[in-house]
Order: sequence, then C-alpha cells, then structure tokens
Amino acid sequence: MGIVTLLQSKKFSISIRTVYRDIKALNEINIPIGFEPYHQSTMTLIFEQLQKSLLNQLPMYAERIYLLIDTQYAAPFIKMLQSRLRNLEKETTKQRIEKLILQAKKLNVQTKN
Repeated sequence: MGIVTLLQSKKFSISIRTVYRDIKALNEINIPIGFEPYHQSTMTLIFEQLQKSLLNQLPMYAERIYLLIDTQYAAPFIKMLQSRLRNLEKETTKQRIEKLILQAKKLNVQTKN
C-alpha cells in the first residue's frame, strides 16, 4: 500500500484505479507485484467507499471501480448499484448506473459459463 500512496501523491498525479489496473496487468504477465493477496481486502474497502459516496458522485466512482471488477466481484457490485439506484433522482445519473449494471451482468454471466 505504501507504493500506492506514493504514486497517488500530488507529485505523480496518478489515480488509485490506474495504479491497481497497472499492477494487475503486470501480474497477468507473470511479473510478481503482490496485488492478489490484498485484492479481497482492497475490494472490501472500495465497496465501503462506494456505499458511502454521495449520490451525485456515485456514477463517477462506480465507473472507476468497474475497471477493477472481475468476475468474483460482479454480483456484489451489481447488488450495491441496484440498492443505490432507487435513490437517484436525475435520469442521466440513473442511466449511467444502469449501463454499469448491464456491463457487470455480462461479467457475472461469464462466471456461470
């Protein structure tokens, strides 16, 4: 987590999703970085933040978090978005969340096949 904090600092101006995406990509080509041992606890924290986010910020955060979602976390991601969807007032905001739900459902279907 220290490297994430360093890379996220204003000095580098790199978002946390960029850091995690790059770490995951390096792991996928067999460069050991150590992302997977912390993936579950990280996703738990990310979901907590998504649950607490303000409604007007929800689409932006959800779109960023979607980049980190794999088949294991598709169902909880969908469930959380659906639970927050009914509280949204603006139609455009609802549409953005509905689009993410559909994309995550595609990931969820891949798990079952």
